[in-house]
Amino acid sequence: MEVLIAGRAGWRPVAHHDPTDPPAQAWELQPDERLALVLLGEHYIRRDRFARPRTWRETAVLMTELDAGREWSHRQVERLVRGLRLRLSAAGHHGLVEDDIEAPGDLLKHNLITFFLGSGTIGTADLPLVDEAD
Repeated sequence: MEVLIAGRAGWRPVAHHDPTDPPAQAWELQPDERLALVLLGEHYIRRDRFARPRTWRETAVLMTELDAGREWSHRQVERLVRGLRLRLSAAGHHGLVEDDIEAPGDLLKHNLITFFLGSGTIGTADLPLVDEAD
């Protein structure tokens, strides 16, 4: 369970991770991985009030638009992101694979996006990747 307490106007809650997680660090990402994460988490990066991750299909459509000459399916995007989650889980980070969460749904995407935001791996500097799709 996560409890958020309202603060001053414009304040946004910060994701809190399991205290047994290794310390946050920026991670090296392949260009496809970065693009997928930024597209999945654009609303988080922009700090939208009710941010939710994009669907795999929406992300695949945008990746196809941005990745000239390559056709992305929702399954390819899902596999790409799953590889990231498995890599982080193997490094000791909790809450990123199905076995860590009782009813995962979009929570796996949410946890992954907030992890990479919190580690400084993705952020507002990546928004030009998304703005090209507009």
